[in-house]
Amino acid sequence: MANYQVTLSPATEKTASELCEIASREMLRLWEIKPRSLKKMFGANGPTEKQLRQWKDNMAKWNNQYRKACKDHEKYLPLANAEFYAAQQKETLARLDKL
Repeated sequence: MANYQVTLSPATEKTASELCEIASREMLRLWEIKPRSLKKMFGANGPTEKQLRQWKDNMAKWNNQYRKACKDHEKYLPLANAEFYAAQQKETLARLDKL
């Protein structure tokens, strides 16, 4: 699994909406590659100790990346909504000025 990293620096040119979309896409990508459950992978017999250890490591990595993407999404969503509403308000005021 590739590590997911979004860092916001003062020189960034991305809007909050774009950053929110990046986090959303990462959440979707991670959800599509989520490791299968133990029961589905190994059936009724269950995994060996080595397989169990490997599965737990994979799940821990996946959980860390998914939580990071969710946290970023949660952080950028209110900012993206504020950008959207500001743009809507600006557009509405521009239309009213034309009247």
